[in-house]
Amino acid sequence: MPVAVDLRELTLFVSDVDATARFYEAIGLALFCIEEPEHPRHYDGELGLQLWPATARRPVSSVQLGFVVEDIPAAA
Repeated sequence: MPVAVDLRELTLFVSDVDATARFYEAIGLALFCIEEPEHPRHYDGELGLQLWPATARRPVSSVQLGFVVEDIPAAA
């Protein structure tokens, strides 16, 4: 049986958070939260976008997705 699933968050691990943030701002995404330098940049919209600095464990091009699922047992 189909289960309603919504993608709500996309996290990108990037080599240069500031340059990537400038790119997304230039194409019209509104920055709504800048926390401490070690924390992600968040962008507004139905889909939350976070920018994190890449690490050895999470190299450039790694992504993390956040879903909202109405019925987790049914989705399993």
